[in-house]
Amino acid sequence: MELHSEFDVLNNTPNPLPLRKIITQISKGGKGLEWVKHEFSADIMLPPNRSLGDNAYSCSFSISLGEREVELYAATCFGFQIRIDVIFLNADGKEVVQQFHRWATGGIRGFAFHGDLRAVTNEKNKNKAE
Repeated sequence: MELHSEFDVLNNTPNPLPLRKIITQISKGGKGLEWVKHEFSADIMLPPNRSLGDNAYSCSFSISLGEREVELYAATCFGFQIRIDVIFLNADGKEVVQQFHRWATGGIRGFAFHGDLRAVTNEKNKNKAE
């Protein structure tokens, strides 16, 4: 079984955003989480939100579920975490990593995403951005 997901990285700032890379990691549920990693090299300049151009960069990825995960999915509920790292250059040319996390569950009736995709703030990233 294969699950497919798509998302956009948006530039909601008034300035162009030098986007370098996007890394997604998705956990497979159960004991000893297995993380599936996808990496997108962007190396583009996203226009600001006030421009007439497109201020979004689209990404998509898939995750394959093994027999054990499919059985769990069909029997009860399959839970997984999604982590997205957006890497861009700040005004002084230093790389900044902005992390986003989300939890989702799925079962025979479909998938449910719990809460909004949340930005993760930590001191390391906060200091880099300043």
